[in-house]
Amino acid sequence: MRRLWITGASGLLGGWLCRLADGRWHVTGICHIRLANLALDESITLDLTDAAAVAAAFARSRPDAVIHAAASADPVYCEKNPETTGPVNVTATLQLAELCAAQKIPFAFTSTDLVFDGRKPPYIETDEVNPLGVYAGQKVRAERGVLARHPAALVCRMPLMFGQSAGVASRLFHSLFAALKQQQTLRLFADEFRTPVSARVGAGGILALLGEQGGVFHLGGREKISRYELGRAVARLGGWSDACLVPVKQAEVASAPPRPPDVSLNSGKAMACGYQPLPLMDDLADAMKG
Repeated sequence: MRRLWITGASGLLGGWLCRLADGRWHVTGICHIRLANLALDESITLDLTDAAAVAAAFARSRPDAVIHAAASADPVYCEKNPETTGPVNVTATLQLAELCAAQKIPFAFTSTDLVFDGRKPPYIETDEVNPLGVYAGQKVRAERGVLARHPAALVCRMPLMFGQSAGVASRLFHSLFAALKQQQTLRLFADEFRTPVSARVGAGGILALLGEQGGVFHLGGREKISRYELGRAVARLGGWSDACLVPVKQAEVASAPPRPPDVSLNSGKAMACGYQPLPLMDDLADAMKG
C-alpha cells in the first residue's frame, strides 16, 4: 500500500485527512508535540523546523505522497511573532516541497482564503492576492515557493473550517458550543463573509485532488455567510437560544491584522474535478454529530 505523510495530524483538518485516507493509504501522521488520537498505521513526532530531522525521517519513511496541513495558523499570533512562525509556515513548507520534488511524488499544501484582501469577491484561483497580515503573507510566500520548487504540487486554499474529530474541535465550534450551552455573550462579526466548509469535506477534497491535479485550487463551501449567521445556524441545529450571540461590525473591533471583509471563494474549478461540498446546513448538521 502506498505511504502517505500527513503533517499536522493532531489538528482538526489533519485528523480528518488521516481518517479519510485510512484504508486507501498507509498513513503516517506527523505531529510536533502530541500524537493524534487516531488509529494510524504510523506516527512520528517531528519538529518541522528542524531541517536535518525532517530530511532524515523522510529518507527513512520514504513516503509516496505528502499532505502538508501543519501550520501556525492563528493570524493574531503570527502578527506578533513573525520570526517564530515564518520557519513553520514558510521554511518548513518549502523544504517538504523540495523533498517531494526530488523524489517526484505528489505534494499538497494547505493555504488560506486570507491571501485575498476581501475587496473583489468571490475569488477564483487566478485572482490577484493581496495579503493584509503576516499569516496571510507567509502563506502567499509559501504558495509561490512551493510551485517554484515543485510545479506539479497541489496548493489548496482552504476557507473557514468547522467541525470536530477525535477530541479536537475547530475554534469556531469550541467558542460557539461554550457560549450557547452556557448562554454566555459571544460577539460575532455580521459584516465579514466567508464560504465555510467542514474539515471532513475539506479533507475529502484534498484527498480527491492529490496526485490527480496540480496548481492552485479553492476548496470553499457552497454558500457565503457571516460568522454571526453561522452562529445562529448552529444554535438552531443544536436547539439552543441564540440570544447570547451579539452581531458586531468589523469597524467596531480593533484588529491586528486587519480583517478582509469578504474572502468568499469560487470553488468551481475543484468542483469540476469531483469536489462536492454539501449544502451548508447539511454540512453543519453532520459536523455537529462529530
